[in-house]
Amino acid sequence: MQVCQCDTIATYHLYLREHPGELGHLLRDFLISVTNFFRDRSAFDALDSVVVPKLFAGKTSSDQIRVWVSGCATGEEAYSLGILLCEHAGRVSDAPQLQIFATDIDEDALAEARIGRYPATIASDVSPERLQRFFSPDGGHFRVSKELREIVLFSPHNLLRDPPFSRLELISCRNLLIYFNRDAQDRALRVFHFGLCSDGYLFLGSSESAENTALFSGLDVKHRLFVRRSSPTRLGGESLVVAGRWQAPIHRPRPRPSSSGCQWARSTTDSSSNTRRRACWSTRTSTSCTSASAPAACSSWPAVNRRVRCSS
Repeated sequence: MQVCQCDTIATYHLYLREHPGELGHLLRDFLISVTNFFRDRSAFDALDSVVVPKLFAGKTSSDQIRVWVSGCATGEEAYSLGILLCEHAGRVSDAPQLQIFATDIDEDALAEARIGRYPATIASDVSPERLQRFFSPDGGHFRVSKELREIVLFSPHNLLRDPPFSRLELISCRNLLIYFNRDAQDRALRVFHFGLCSDGYLFLGSSESAENTALFSGLDVKHRLFVRRSSPTRLGGESLVVAGRWQAPIHRPRPRPSSSGCQWARSTTDSSSNTRRRACWSTRTSTSCTSASAPAACSSWPAVNRRVRCSS
């Protein structure tokens, strides 16, 4: 508000309506991208010893291990999981294919994650052996290797609105649910349950839990590892919208055509005759529109993507 020289919330609200670009700046100010490689080391050690071997059990090169990292920020968590999977794949014969979907609503953070270039300070979180195998020096920074980069797909995604990924063996969503209210947390857990395959695993942050629900049971509660229960999941309309890239909503009122081809938009008054006139708008066009009482009467319009006004 100070940057925009707005003294009150009402003034700033008006500024947002007049300057849609400001909405993106406001969204970025709300986002929290605090992350690092192998955050909560003991939790990642538990994941590596308890869950990762089970992901590979019974799989061959014709199979695939699918993992979703929701709220990936600048990518450190996704690459950390990728390192664990690559290391285990190197220990088994005929290893399955690896695919990690890493998502966030912050496209600036996703752009950094795709580049995969991190400051030299990551050496405090990544062992020398892993730095040598999975990173290369790059002008005082470290850049992720091609082997690691190719198994991670970064994409914009809104957890509470967009359709989830499916047929997943593992979902990692760490330190995101703590910013949700209870209803949003429950909705997120239903999305995770829906996306996981039978006996799939959920990895949460140190202050989060999925225990005591009908959806998940504890596997290693201390390290926030949970396993999917075999119960049906119903995702209501409030959870999902049509597929596509999520964008910050901007309210732009405009006429909407109905399925019948013609919709009443507004009424106007003819000043010369003081006669009420109805105006209808359509995304179809014709030489005339003769509807006298309802929009559904307009039924003979050829399909041309052009808006016309008709009076009756």
